[in-house]
Amino acid sequence: MDYSQVTAVNLIAPGFVDTPLSASLPAINWKRAAASRAPLPIRGVAEPADVAALVGHLMNNTALTSVIYDIDGGPQLVSGSQE
Repeated sequence: MDYSQVTAVNLIAPGFVDTPLSASLPAINWKRAAASRAPLPIRGVAEPADVAALVGHLMNNTALTSVIYDIDGGPQLVSGSQE
């Protein structure tokens, strides 16, 4: 196999991201969403810069492939979380 032709494939799966578009959606109450995220490790919702930082990291690190990256504040780290 010619490894120079191998393509890295990763998936970024963001949860809430604070953007003007998502803030304009009537079904999302950002204050309530942020309050429910307060116990999470990041203490709120993700910012666009968080997603961009991961994209940049993945583009520069060719050793990472076949992984799903959740950008969701870390609910799986909090005991008793239902997410």
